[in-house]
Amino acid sequence: GGSSDLTVSSTNGCVLIESVRFNVGALSGVTTLTVGANQVIGAQQAVVAAISATFDPGNGVIGALTFSGTPTQAEVNALRDECEKLRDMLDETRTQFNDLLAKVKTHGLIA
Repeated sequence: GGSSDLTVSSTNGCVLIESVRFNVGALSGVTTLTVGANQVIGAQQAVVAAISATFDPGNGVIGALTFSGTPTQAEVNALRDECEKLRDMLDETRTQFNDLLAKVKTHGLIA
């Protein structure tokens, strides 16, 4: 590109360059910040909900399951159900993590 004139003004410790305001460490009037060719800050992304405890079997629940000498179908089913909760919890965690990762990338904090 070429060069162009910028309007710079300062009032009471606030510096204004065109529509970008630098005021006591705050920056307003900017939608993205770029360093070199890399966007490093962009628009705030939508909220990501906290991971629920719905699928958390709880501490010690699986370890407390008991099996008789010849496991019964009910004992096997109880273990299966708790393992399925763990799978569901891991899936929810993965989904939330990938959502956060995508938002951090979109925001420009990482490539």
